[in-house]
Amino acid sequence: MAIDFYDLFDGNRKKILFEIGQNDFDEIEFAFSHLRKKTGVYIDAYGKSKIYRNHVELLVSFMAESMKEATSDKRKILSETIAKFKIVDKGFLTEGD
Repeated sequence: MAIDFYDLFDGNRKKILFEIGQNDFDEIEFAFSHLRKKTGVYIDAYGKSKIYRNHVELLVSFMAESMKEATSDKRKILSETIAKFKIVDKGFLTEGD
């Protein structure tokens, strides 16, 4: 399983920006769960979703807070994921498989 991330305005999903694979997903799934609890926005690991800039900012803040108590391996995954999320301008389209 992987989740592909596209620019929000790439409605045809022609250019993938990055993907999150199963191992990394397992490490950051808590952030997606927090986002759902806080906003109702669900990032479907097996379907399509839209996340807007303010949602991305929340995800980044959840992951940054978690880094304080994470193991070095998890900190590395969180740091890499945060860097990927920071490339967004308006938001992402996501597509899971």
